[in-house]
Amino acid sequence: LVEKLEEKYPDMDVQCFDGKQPLYYFITSVE
Repeated sequence: LVEKLEEKYPDMDVQCFDGKQPLYYFITSVE
């Protein structure tokens, strides 16, 4: 997911964190 987003939006900083919860696989944030 991170690689595809970085390819599509090269000017953006993309990070992925494991949510470590059974209901939330990813934590997504936009600033």
